[in-house]
Amino acid sequence: MSNARSLYLNTAIVLAVTIGFPGIGATQDRVQGPIISQLITASLQRCFLAPKDGVLADDTVDMVVMLNAQGDIDGLPEVQKDGDLSIAERKLMKSATEALLACTPVVTEAGEEAVEGDFTLTATISGLKVSNVAAAFATLENPVQSREIIHETSIDDVDDVVEAVEASETSDDSTPPEEAENDNDTDAEDTNTTLNEGTEETEDAMEMSRKQRTVIQRRLVLLGYDPRGVDGVFGPGSRAAIEKWQGENELPTSGYFNENQVEFLNVMSEAAYSKWRNRPRQYYDRNGCLREASGKIIEGRSFGCDMNAAGQSLGLSK
Repeated sequence: MSNARSLYLNTAIVLAVTIGFPGIGATQDRVQGPIISQLITASLQRCFLAPKDGVLADDTVDMVVMLNAQGDIDGLPEVQKDGDLSIAERKLMKSATEALLACTPVVTEAGEEAVEGDFTLTATISGLKVSNVAAAFATLENPVQSREIIHETSIDDVDDVVEAVEASETSDDSTPPEEAENDNDTDAEDTNTTLNEGTEETEDAMEMSRKQRTVIQRRLVLLGYDPRGVDGVFGPGSRAAIEKWQGENELPTSGYFNENQVEFLNVMSEAAYSKWRNRPRQYYDRNGCLREASGKIIEGRSFGCDMNAAGQSLGLSK
């Protein structure tokens, strides 16, 4: 067969495939979902160190994580639970947070692309699992050094696309935890330093304003740790509350913060803090009676205000 005839036939095949399969681009998008899931799982699992005790096989915590265009954490992970976390759930969340802090950004092996978008990260004693991935690859202007997580995947022809789709439809979206943890025990142990001991120096280096310290005190209160005042001053009561929080979450009990510990506290308290910030606002009227945002007088504070509240309930006053 001549070279010209061979070139003609190859060109015809490519055209036939392109015309006959107009949805190839969409199929490739379908394939990228499992690829991205595996990339995120491999990146984070290598840094996940499960709690040593106090967590059972059926304990679990779900967190929604957002990655920015550089593949790094964008804002606080959102814990998917109403109400307080159990001690076991706190331990799992701590381990998952350590993995997020230590092993992001999430990038391809070549370091030229990063994962951008959100996903659900489920932590159990067995490891991490990624699900509900709504993410894509973003090209980095300044490629970063690879973590050698997985080989960069490229899909060059229709056969590769079909095989990858079929494989993704018959397999789990995440890399089994045991595949990732065996080769990376040293990396996992290193993450113990992520939430290491806070000192007066590490706290001073954060240069927190009084307002920022007030927010931290409020978050401690919402988690059940009483700093004996929400005034933006870290006195003996605040130090005792910080130390108690650290002790109950398996952190060094110094009574001082470092930056990653504050981030961990923010993640842990975000649901309660958001609910507190969105609470109905109360105010005092011109008679000194405390009212809800709706205008209803709050009873039990004074005889005069209780009388006004009675008149309000009867429609005799506002």
